[in-house]
Amino acid sequence: IDTTTPGGRLVFHLFGALGDFERDLIRERTRAGLAAAAARGRKGGRKMVATPERIDRARAMIARGLTVREAAARLRIGKTALYAALRDASAEEPDSAARSEGRHERDPTVWAHPLQLSRQLLLQAFAKSSCEPDNQTTFVS
Repeated sequence: IDTTTPGGRLVFHLFGALGDFERDLIRERTRAGLAAAAARGRKGGRKMVATPERIDRARAMIARGLTVREAAARLRIGKTALYAALRDASAEEPDSAARSEGRHERDPTVWAHPLQLSRQLLLQAFAKSSCEPDNQTTFVS
């Protein structure tokens, strides 16, 4: 196609418009198919490896002193999947120990990232001490 001529530019733009039209049709059909599958109760994606039973067994193993990596190996689940399942399960329901002590799952002393907890402890130490942090002191969170 010679796009230096008016006819060549016309053909080039027509092919581009037909390509865009075809892509829009594919997108529209895909969305309609997904909506129809959802209406039939079908859900896409991979099945969950960490079932609620496995999560309960993993919690019991961890409570007995195993590491998450060891519990994941015994349950034949990836450690990353187990970490995510434990995090998601704890976000849905507060930990029983935290519940009995009246703490919520968002209590930083229970669920904080180690760096966030370190920052909080440093700020508390400054508050209790006689020295004050200057304006130049920064903490990375």
